[in-house]
Amino acid sequence: MSFLFSAEMLDHRLPKTMQIFTLMRDAIIAMRLPPGEVIQEKEIAAQLGLSRTPVREALLALASQNLIIVRPNQGTIVSPIDIKLVLDGQFLRESLEPRIAKLAARFYRPEYNIEFDEIINRQRFAAINANTSYFFALDDEFHKLIAKCANMPEIWLTLHGGTGHLDRVRRLAFTVEQHYESVINEHEALYHAVRRGDETSAEELMTVNLEVYDSLMILLDKHRHYFEKDDAILSRLDSKKGLRHLLG
Repeated sequence: MSFLFSAEMLDHRLPKTMQIFTLMRDAIIAMRLPPGEVIQEKEIAAQLGLSRTPVREALLALASQNLIIVRPNQGTIVSPIDIKLVLDGQFLRESLEPRIAKLAARFYRPEYNIEFDEIINRQRFAAINANTSYFFALDDEFHKLIAKCANMPEIWLTLHGGTGHLDRVRRLAFTVEQHYESVINEHEALYHAVRRGDETSAEELMTVNLEVYDSLMILLDKHRHYFEKDDAILSRLDSKKGLRHLLG
């Protein structure tokens, strides 16, 4: 495992386990820790200048989200991308976020204007510089803010905890497709619909923004090695329509 972490990444005033979990989750989502990578608990602890206890606790949390596989007496590895879990995450988002966007339009307050403008402007900056990690983080911030506008910030946390495999697909898609501009355009349209209180448009635009099936088919073609090799779903899929059909 390469040198990915350092003590400077930690705020020692805050709980260590959650910080380690976040650092490692981000590394897994960004493919800095790719599928199959061996996770060395002792090495991570040394890089962060910590004992192994908070690292072990963070690894257990990652395992609970199916992002790593802990194999007793065999070691721990980053899990391959599981199509079923990708689709589970997509189902969660498609089921909840359009409704959240509708409520965001209903309860929108002008005080959110500055936050939305700032996120979108930062996304433009990240796109110009092809800073995929920053752009992806801002994408999450945008959706988190929509939930905040709907008075449902806790729902975003629940969603975020169940979309780890989907997030790997979304993040990798930016690297392959470079579709920054289309995402920014979708965010701007969604923001303006929410801002003017157009509940129907907000709901519809969120559905469009969440679309992942084209990206998934591209990734299955270009990066099949990142996915579960014996995935039963993959063995009978050959099209975007087939993927979409699985979610109704």
